[in-house]
Amino acid sequence: MHIFADAEFWVVVAFVIFVGVLFKVGAPRMIADALDTRAARIKTELDTAPANANRRKAELERLWKLMMARRQALAAHPVFRNLDETGGQLLFPRSSSPP
Repeated sequence: MHIFADAEFWVVVAFVIFVGVLFKVGAPRMIADALDTRAARIKTELDTAPANANRRKAELERLWKLMMARRQALAAHPVFRNLDETGGQLLFPRSSSPP
């Protein structure tokens, strides 16, 4: 069989042409630039992580206090107070420490 009649030969030719076009348009440079940009963004995120962690912890504590205040307001409501025989322990178990 002749080499030009073989399908695998044309697949190899098409692949070589495709890779050549990628190099011609500068795909490796574009990929390297994209990876460098991503690496710089990740480095910035890692450098600011401790400050972000403190902000997240403060926000968690603020939301926990807000949730506890709303929970106490609900527990004080007459409908919830008389809803069960456990004195509210079934719906509002006592837990005052944040997660």
